Amino acid sequence: MRSLEAEGLLITRRGRRATVASLSADCQLRRRIEPELAARACALTTPADLDVLEAGVELAQDPSSGADELFDAHHTLLLDLLRPAATSWDLHTLQMLWRATERYLRVGFDQLGRTAADAASLGQAQHELIAGYRSRDPDPARAATLRHVDWGERVADRGFAAAS
Repeated sequence: MRSLEAEGLLITRRGRRATVASLSADCQLRRRIEPELAARACALTTPADLDVLEAGVELAQDPSSGADELFDAHHTLLLDLLRPAATSWDLHTLQMLWRATERYLRVGFDQLGRTAADAASLGQAQHELIAGYRSRDPDPARAATLRHVDWGERVADRGFAAAS
């Protein structure tokens, strides 16, 4: 139980039953942190950097990629997009938030790609992020990041439902 609590998956209180942690609290924090980092990072990311990231998105969409490869490539894309504006505190906080939902995201990612529509959904979410950055305008980058957090929450919810 302690390891589940440390991962943010379980909430324990003295004298009460343990409860499963809500995914929505983590997503609410992500909605506050990630869009603002994206708004700052889009001006610091070069078109050449975005070309490299977009090529990585294409490679990750390879039909032979498994769920772990898809998840790891997606995680790397998010870090690489936010890193130019992120402090070490920001990155540490995001890693904790991502780790709290990782179990359910991985289950959700395992289900992605089972249909052509799911695979297209992942690719579209990633391309929208990059397009927001390519504008070099904070508002589209912020909006694309918010849509991405919503997309990730839907994937995690799908994984949570499958794991229940």
